[in-house]
Amino acid sequence: MLKNKIDSVFSLKGKNINDFCKRYNISQPNISQKGKKNSYYLKEGVLFADFINTDLCFVDRETGEVLGKLTLEDIQ
Repeated sequence: MLKNKIDSVFSLKGKNINDFCKRYNISQPNISQKGKKNSYYLKEGVLFADFINTDLCFVDRETGEVLGKLTLEDIQ
């Protein structure tokens, strides 16, 4: 499930969903509900990546080449 992967990556970086919600002023119950329904928006994915100092990328499965990145600038 997507929520479990997000929680795992946050944990690797010493972060959690509560910290995420506080940083971006997002309702924690709202994000938790989206996790249960597996219904995050792409914008939230970009915010998740930014929160742990990473990029959300499109990677070619055959070559491993990064074809594009989504950053905060793309959602503002």
